[in-house]
Amino acid sequence: AHAAPAIGAAAAAQAVGIKVAAPSTLAGFPQGEVRSVDLGSHPAALVTYGRGLGTIFVLEQRGTAAKSPLSALPSASIAGMKGRELDTTLGSLVQWSRGGVTYTVVGSQSPARIMTAAQSLA
Repeated sequence: AHAAPAIGAAAAAQAVGIKVAAPSTLAGFPQGEVRSVDLGSHPAALVTYGRGLGTIFVLEQRGTAAKSPLSALPSASIAGMKGRELDTTLGSLVQWSRGGVTYTVVGSQSPARIMTAAQSLA
């Protein structure tokens, strides 16, 4: 059965079973929407910042022991924690885990802005 997404930080946190980090601004962008999403059998919270093509997306989900598909990406340090980073001409992605939660920050932004967003969440 398909469940409707939970809207809002508290509802998404309850649906996902984690504390959702959803500051009112991130890397200079205002918070857009907080909702739960289904990634197969793994629920996650999705928080957006900004609007349009420049939106920054933050995906938060329970960490698992399974190896991430992003583990082959180059290493990065996010506030002293080991993570992964992908920089392209179209956008950037950073992923790390802390306290049993995996965070993925992605957007059509410069690597510096995505890293700033990640650092402020870490």
